Amino acid sequence: MKARKNTLVNILLVVILMLISIAMPVFAQTSDITGHWAAAQVNKWLEKGFIRGYEDATFKPDNKITRAEFVAVLNLALGLTAKNATAFSDVSSQAWYAGDVEKATTAGYISGYEDGTFKPDNPITRIEVAKILSSVLKLKNYEAVAKINGYQDADNIPLWGKEYLNSAVTENCFQGYPDNTIRPLSNISRAEAVTVLYQALGTVYNVAGTYGPEKDSASIKGNVTVSSPGVNIRNAKIEGNLILTAGVGDGNVQLDNVNVTGRTLIRGGGANSVIIHNSNLNEVLVDKDFGEAPRIIAEGTSV
Repeated sequence: MKARKNTLVNILLVVILMLISIAMPVFAQTSDITGHWAAAQVNKWLEKGFIRGYEDATFKPDNKITRAEFVAVLNLALGLTAKNATAFSDVSSQAWYAGDVEKATTAGYISGYEDGTFKPDNPITRIEVAKILSSVLKLKNYEAVAKINGYQDADNIPLWGKEYLNSAVTENCFQGYPDNTIRPLSNISRAEAVTVLYQALGTVYNVAGTYGPEKDSASIKGNVTVSSPGVNIRNAKIEGNLILTAGVGDGNVQLDNVNVTGRTLIRGGGANSVIIHNSNLNEVLVDKDFGEAPRIIAEGTSV
């Protein structure tokens, strides 16, 4: 009987270790990240599990990132799960990225090319990234603030992408290079992609829980993104935008004594509601593409 009990305990331990190993993200060793200009941002996103290294334990920060890879990383950060079948002629249902392309299409931030293709293996360009960010974050159109005109290569910006790139630059999601170029048609590297998304999404709360001090108040520089249901932010001043992504689904989010200096974008939430208690959200935009319409409740001294 004792031997049997020990055997069961050993089996249970093995199962627990297997579950832990599955849940843990694959981290790249810092051998090719240490000293890199984007090391801090890359390591933070590795810790979050939003991006992974390669099987040879490298990250290859200066390698180009493909359109499929970029979509996969962004989907993880946004917490997207909803997906519908797509009809891109070059996206096989057996491809590793098929599910991510379906999620991105369902979320409405990609549409492919006029010939009905997605070109998943093509390196993504900087202006394509700007267009995606404009769609995901519903960036404003800053027609009167043409910041992109100050770059030396502004003439190289395609007409279709000027609005997107200008909005991304104005919202500090995108930056130019030291030589005062923006390089709109250049392919973006893995390190640059992480940095741009890090700047655009800011602090990401992708696990249910309560964030913020129990007493007093804390300031959060930059944007805050909530990509999971069951998040409660309290006693915080968000010096940027607050984004509730479609990853919230039909779940709930609660804000207690939160002051948002920028804009609040609500793309998730349902019958369980987005509860705003004693908070000041400045400008609010509700834009949920699918699922149940969010029920928003403002309580106390909320403005």
